[in-house]
Amino acid sequence: MSADSARRSSPEAQAFRRSLVLTVVDKLVIGLLIVLAGFVLNMTLERFKSHQAFEKEIARVRVDRIGEVWSALYREEALIGQLTTVTAKVDPTTAYGEVVDTGKLGAEAKRLADEAARESDRTERLLEENRFWIGERLYREYRAYYDREDAAVSFCLHVFDHDDPAKLAAITNDIRRRQHDLRAARIDVLAVMDEML
Repeated sequence: MSADSARRSSPEAQAFRRSLVLTVVDKLVIGLLIVLAGFVLNMTLERFKSHQAFEKEIARVRVDRIGEVWSALYREEALIGQLTTVTAKVDPTTAYGEVVDTGKLGAEAKRLADEAARESDRTERLLEENRFWIGERLYREYRAYYDREDAAVSFCLHVFDHDDPAKLAAITNDIRRRQHDLRAARIDVLAVMDEML
C-alpha cells in the first residue's frame, strides 16, 4: 500500500468525507424543502388569486343584475306615479270645481295601466330570472316592493268604477296611503342594498 492510499483511508480522511457527504446531502435536502415550500406557497397564492378573480366577476355580474331589476322596478313605479296623478284628478276634493271628463281620464288611466302591466310582466320575469344573482334577502324586499306596485295599479283602475264622490274620496285617500307604502318599500330595498354594498 502506498502512502497516498494510506492517507486516503485514514480515519480522519474517512470522517472528512462522511462530513462532506452529510453536509452536501443536508444542504440538498434543505434546498429541496425550500423549493417545495416555495412551490406550495406559489400554488396557494395562485389559487387565492383565482378565487379573488372569480369573486370579483361574480360581484360585477351581481351588481349589474341588481341594477337591472331595480331599474325595471323604478320604471314601473314611474308609470304608477303617472297613473295615480291621473286617478287623483277624479277625486272631487282635488278637482277645485273643475269639470272632470272621467271618460278621458279613464282612457288615459287604462293606457297607463296597460303600459304598467307590460312593465310589471317584464319586471316579474327579471326578478325571477335574477333571483340567484340578487340573493334571497334582496329578492324578498324586491318582491314586496313589486307586489305593492302591482296592487297600486289594480287599485287605481277601481276609481273609474265609482261615481259616488264620497267613495271616490275614500278611494283616492287609499291610493295616497298605497303610494306611502310603496315609498316605504323602496326605502326597505335601499336599506338592504346599502348593507350589501
